Amino acid sequence: MPQSKGNNYARSLFERLQAAVPEAAVRLTYQYRMHPRLAAFPAHAFYDAQLLTPSSVGRDTGDLNVSGLTWLDVPNGRAEKERTSWKNAAEATVVASLVSLLLASSSALTVRRESCRHP
Repeated sequence: MPQSKGNNYARSLFERLQAAVPEAAVRLTYQYRMHPRLAAFPAHAFYDAQLLTPSSVGRDTGDLNVSGLTWLDVPNGRAEKERTSWKNAAEATVVASLVSLLLASSSALTVRRESCRHP
């Protein structure tokens, strides 16, 4: 039997800990970091629609006017550790370019400069 099957590595560490000590497992109830439309994906995919976003979150960001999430493959991207965080300059450049294109193509979109970071 492969070691991964014998050690139950087919399940995530969180799933194994939850099975071993169910009372110690805690899931998020509320999230405050993402716009509600973006938060809908992880809420449904990973939380059985039980991850909630308070109505105050995303209130001042306006309508995102997006139909969903888009995953981009940046083949030359490389994550680099910087102190306690990770950064990927190639991915940041691609995202900054896409945001610039979106802003140039729609007068309805606005960005507050103080909330943007660029590498």
